[in-house]
Amino acid sequence: MRMSLGSSSQRTGLQVLSPTNRSPHRQKKQKTHQKLKENRTASSSSLLSVTLSSRLRKKKDQDQNQDQEAAASSSDRTSRLRTRKEQETQCSVTKWSIECFEMGKKLGAGCFGNVFLARERQSKFICCVKTINKTKLKGKQEILLREIELQRSVSHPHVIQLYQWFYDKKKIYLVLEYAIRGELKKMLDREVEHRDRGFSESRSAMYMYQCASALKALHDLHILHRDIKPENILVGSNGELKLADFGWSKRTKDQTYTFCGTQDYLCPEILKEGTLPTEQTSGHSFALDLWCLGVLAFELIVGDAPFSWENPDIEVKEIYKTWPKPKKKKKAPKEHWQKKLYRRIQEVDVQYPSYFTKEGRNFVNDLLKEEPSERMRLEKFTEHPWMRDHLQRRKVEEIFNLPLAKLKVLKVPRK
Repeated sequence: MRMSLGSSSQRTGLQVLSPTNRSPHRQKKQKTHQKLKENRTASSSSLLSVTLSSRLRKKKDQDQNQDQEAAASSSDRTSRLRTRKEQETQCSVTKWSIECFEMGKKLGAGCFGNVFLARERQSKFICCVKTINKTKLKGKQEILLREIELQRSVSHPHVIQLYQWFYDKKKIYLVLEYAIRGELKKMLDREVEHRDRGFSESRSAMYMYQCASALKALHDLHILHRDIKPENILVGSNGELKLADFGWSKRTKDQTYTFCGTQDYLCPEILKEGTLPTEQTSGHSFALDLWCLGVLAFELIVGDAPFSWENPDIEVKEIYKTWPKPKKKKKAPKEHWQKKLYRRIQEVDVQYPSYFTKEGRNFVNDLLKEEPSERMRLEKFTEHPWMRDHLQRRKVEEIFNLPLAKLKVLKVPRK
């Protein structure tokens, strides 16, 4: 017989509890778990809201700070720009004054004033300030204005630059380039004391090349210097020469007739007979500066000008013996010395020491010609063997307006 099976509960004898039939202790645990979950979600949401609000506040604060900083920086920039513009307008509108410079030691003295080392207060730029008393310029104002105009028109590495000039009630001020090693004459005197002669011929050739390039820059602008001498040549920080003092300079395309210059450097055309008592002389032009370069070359090597220096090995001419001699323990009268100097210049009486080389003598003789048209031109300076050889040995850098002579390569004929 088949038996009918009843339900699982009846078969197993277990009682199934409904949710309502569960124990109260278990229900409490479930409620506490639900409350904890709700509290956790509420606390997490509150924390998120707090963190978000705090971050937003920080961002707002940062944005506000950035805006304030930007506004402050913009205001600073605008204030700086205003100050710069005001300074520029003040510099452009107002005049320079001596109060703009910190004056240092005295560097030298001239006929009309003194030269001082100075530093500009705002930029701390070191320069020289030449002070000129107006009381000493009576009747000579044109000379100073001409000097300023000519020196400002020249721009060359071997010419002292004039930066600016201004004036007040008592003085006129020239702001010049500062040559740290001073005058070439002082360096030459120290060399004479040490060696009993001037510079070496190699060093003198380099100096002559620099002076010739500076002089060519002047002649290209139709400017006569007319007062070349070691006292008017300055030495820069790297030992380079710089031509200075344009007091006797003049712009001309023709001859000029003014009696000017240093006595040892006067040329024969100025000292022609019948012209000495007056201020006017016979005509002279750019060949005058070439004569001065010849005198300068001799003085750089020997240490004294050619017509003032006497070779002890050569007898004195008879014409000089007839002139009055100075008494014992007294200097020679000025007229005697001046007359002798002028006569030697007119006769081109150059006496060379034994250490003066033959090539060097030829170089000086090519410049010290009595006839101005026969003097060596500046363009041919570097082609002279004495100049060319010394410049190549010293490996002197070429100056843009006076190129160095190139070595001629001899072509060997093929067999």
